[in-house]
Amino acid sequence: LGNFVVAEDEGSLERVVKVTVLLARPELYRDMNEAYAEFFPGAKPARSMVRFGADIPGVLVAIDAVALA
Repeated sequence: LGNFVVAEDEGSLERVVKVTVLLARPELYRDMNEAYAEFFPGAKPARSMVRFGADIPGVLVAIDAVALA
């Protein structure tokens, strides 16, 4: 969850309404959930989680977020 982009015009994580998280390994769920809580300390946006099977070296998590304009 270190690298992210939230709109170019004054975007904010507070405007995120839906997040899809893709994890390479299910055992990473707890760590990802703790990091997610740091980015969204208040009300959390709706979230889907999926295990992805792509063997991309160094990629353990991918996140897609939808935010209100």
